Amino acid sequence: MQQTFRDDIASEFTFSRHRSSHSFKYPHQVLGDALLSRGEKRALLAEWASDAYAVEGRPGWRQIPGSGAVVVIDDVLDALRALDYSHN
Repeated sequence: MQQTFRDDIASEFTFSRHRSSHSFKYPHQVLGDALLSRGEKRALLAEWASDAYAVEGRPGWRQIPGSGAVVVIDDVLDALRALDYSHN
């Protein structure tokens, strides 16, 4: 059975915050993680995309919590779009 966007949204509400402190530094690592559900990947990437993680003075950059890594917001949004077009 294929997971729908609605299923992803439901997963986001049950996503465990402690999983977000995983050792991810880049959006492609999140996409490639076989242990995360599609909804968990979406929730984590959406969290990274939020303004709460914007680098001060650099609104197009996000600092990844727990890793100190900095990524361009476009990379995070590209990863979210990739989830929309994936069939996993």
